[in-house]
Amino acid sequence: MSFDPYQQWLGIPPHEQPADHYRLLGLARFEDDVARIAAAADERMALIRSYQVGPRSRFTQKLLNELATAKVCLLSLAAKKEYDRQLAQAMAAAMAGQPSPMEAAEATPPPVAAPRLTTESTQEPRGAAIARPAGWRRPIFAAVLTALLLLAAALGWSAFKNNEENAAEPPIESGQPAESNPAHPLSADPVLVVQMQEPSGVVNLSLAAALLHGGVERRNVPAGQVLANWAAAEAAAEWRFKLLVPGFFELQIEYAATEAAADAQLVAHVAGQTKHCSLRPTGDAGSSVTDSFVVAVAASGEHTLVLRNAQAMPPDWLILKSVRLVPIER
Repeated sequence: MSFDPYQQWLGIPPHEQPADHYRLLGLARFEDDVARIAAAADERMALIRSYQVGPRSRFTQKLLNELATAKVCLLSLAAKKEYDRQLAQAMAAAMAGQPSPMEAAEATPPPVAAPRLTTESTQEPRGAAIARPAGWRRPIFAAVLTALLLLAAALGWSAFKNNEENAAEPPIESGQPAESNPAHPLSADPVLVVQMQEPSGVVNLSLAAALLHGGVERRNVPAGQVLANWAAAEAAAEWRFKLLVPGFFELQIEYAATEAAADAQLVAHVAGQTKHCSLRPTGDAGSSVTDSFVVAVAASGEHTLVLRNAQAMPPDWLILKSVRLVPIER
C-alpha cells in the first residue's frame, strides 16, 4: 500500500482529499479566530517539519507549501472572505444534492418535467432535462467532489498536483555553467519543489528539497540533515521558491568549515544577482556559524537560488546546515 502523508500525518482520509484550508489545518470550517488559525497552522507545520529527516522526507515540502498557503489565505481578511464565499457556494451546491460529473455522465437520464441545475463542468446541451439518478446513494462523496471542483478553479489546485506528479524539467546542455540558467536543474531526473514564503516573510530552503550537483550529498547527523562533500569546482545546491511579498532579504547560511574556509567562497545566484559569500573557519563539524548576505528580490512569484563553489576545495571542507531568506524590515 502506498504511503498517504495526509492520512498518516494529518488524519485526513482519502475520501476527504484534496482537503480545503480549514480541514488541512484541523479547524472548524469558517473559523474566525485569527489566533486559533495561526496556532493551528504553526502546530501542523511543526509536525510536518519533524518528518523532514527520514525516509519520507520527500513528502514534507509539498505539505508545508499547502499549509503555508492555507495560513496566508485564512489570516488575510480579504482573501479569507473570498475563500469563504467560494467554499460556502460549493457546500451549498453539494447540499442541494447535485451528483458528481462522473455520476451524471454514467447515469441514464430519465425523462422529467424540468431540468436540474448543473455546474459549468457538467452543463448539458440546451434543452436537455436531467434528474438526479435514482441510484445515487453517496451524498458525502458527491459533496466533497463537487466542492473540490469549484475550489480547484479558483485556488489553482492544479499547481500543487503538478509538483506531486514529479514531471522532470529539461536539462541544460552539458558543460553549461549552472549560473547561466539557474532556473533549470542540471539533471533531468529530480524536480525542484517550489518552497513557499511563510506568513512571517521567511523562506526556509529545505535541505531535503535541494537539487544537488557536482557530488554534493545529503548526510544524516544527530542534529538533522546536512549537505556535505563540497569538493568539486562544480559542486552546487539549487532551490526554487515562491515569494508573495518581495523586497530586501538576508540570505542566512549556517555552516561548519575547516581551516580551508579562510580563503573560500560560496557564490550565490538569486533573482538575477550574483553574490560572493566569503566563509570562515569554525574549527570542526560540531561547531557552526551563521553568516548573512543582503540580497534584493524585486518581484513576487517563483525564483531560483543556487549556491556553488567558487573553486575546487579539499574534501569535507564545508558542512552546510541550513539556508533561508529572512526579510529585512525597512
